Amino acid sequence: MSGKIFIKNADGSDVTRADGSALASPTELPLYSATVASGVDLTCGTFGVEPYSGGGVRACNERFLCGALDTSFERCMQAIDCMMNREMTTLTSPDSASKVATFMQQMIPHHENAINAARIVLKQVPMADINAAMEDGGLTDILYGIINTQSYQIHKFRNYLKPLNLLLSFGEASSAHPRVDMRAYINIVAVATAAMMI
Repeated sequence: MSGKIFIKNADGSDVTRADGSALASPTELPLYSATVASGVDLTCGTFGVEPYSGGGVRACNERFLCGALDTSFERCMQAIDCMMNREMTTLTSPDSASKVATFMQQMIPHHENAINAARIVLKQVPMADINAAMEDGGLTDILYGIINTQSYQIHKFRNYLKPLNLLLSFGEASSAHPRVDMRAYINIVAVATAAMMI
């Protein structure tokens, strides 16, 4: 989900300052490269999960779901839980002096897992079943609420951590198995969520 927002004056003309003068940077900036899902992520409706799926370069030996893992739904859920587990244990500063930073470092993969879980349900479960789960489309509202709210919160966490050099990453991604960065997706959702709150 992505979009471009144009802000115009009430009469449809280009937006200006309150005094009518032109904005400092009226030229359009280039957009980020769109994330294109493929393989496991296309099947699951997720972002960045493929390396954590069965046989992936970051796949876990631990099982996070009971059962045979013989459906795409189960394999998708296993992969996102593996991703969260790996990222929570490797993307947190050791012995950080900032409990706030540690909380945020832990919450980013936790929130990404919730977002991916909601997206898996929306992709893998028939909409009739989702709608039947709660009255008045309640589960649908919850799923989209998780995606929007937690994406916005991740955006806020990253903005706090980055200037402190505490936004950790795995480093250079392998060209054979690039780590899809959810930041572009999350930033767009955060902007859209903020616009809905106004």
